[in-house]
Amino acid sequence: MHKPGEAQGFALIGKRIQRLDALDKVLGLPLYTSDIVPKDALRVKVVRSTVPHALIKRIDAEPAIQMPGVLAVLTAQDIPGINEAYALLPDRPLLASRKVRCHGEAIAVVAAGDLETAEEAVDRISVEYERLPVVTSPVEAMKPDSVLVHDNGNVAKYLRVRKGDVKEGFRQADVIVENTYRLSFRIRCLWNRKLEWHGLRRMDQSPASDRCRHPSTCRPELRKFLASAPIRCE
Repeated sequence: MHKPGEAQGFALIGKRIQRLDALDKVLGLPLYTSDIVPKDALRVKVVRSTVPHALIKRIDAEPAIQMPGVLAVLTAQDIPGINEAYALLPDRPLLASRKVRCHGEAIAVVAAGDLETAEEAVDRISVEYERLPVVTSPVEAMKPDSVLVHDNGNVAKYLRVRKGDVKEGFRQADVIVENTYRLSFRIRCLWNRKLEWHGLRRMDQSPASDRCRHPSTCRPELRKFLASAPIRCE
């Protein structure tokens, strides 16, 4: 019998092994996919809403467009295809067009030759809002008389999950604790680590690259936004 903590007969298990890349990582030397910038790539920054709920009355992008080094300022009106980017329901635009429904919602994008110019251009774009009532609680948002953040209702999806005999479970429980708990948003695991480049090529034009972990999912979304020919993953 081996003593607790011992790992005899193994080359690596239970041994103190020096990581070959440890020193480089401590010094910040390794290149990650975020460090790999294609040649002549443009820098893009996003204009985001500064209010939680409002109608968009006017977007003045002319001061940004006139800046040297700015190649384009795009809004929802410039999307040639369908302005939708969603996971559960088709109720989220890629760029807000009629109104914004949360603080930080994307309204426009700026493409420039360098990051500093793109950031300055974003600051020069002004958006005129007509503020709307705000709802800040999910419980309040689900009430029939709540402010409608989404035109078709505030409940994105309803899932009914039932398993076992709840009443019997309560009957057998030694202690029952009843309370209301509020938690911040959490991702249950580390995902989308962007470990490698994927290429998405339009059959009729030049390729686009991304570091997403699911290019096959991005492909139909890009085709929808661009109203383009079929897109092939590479």
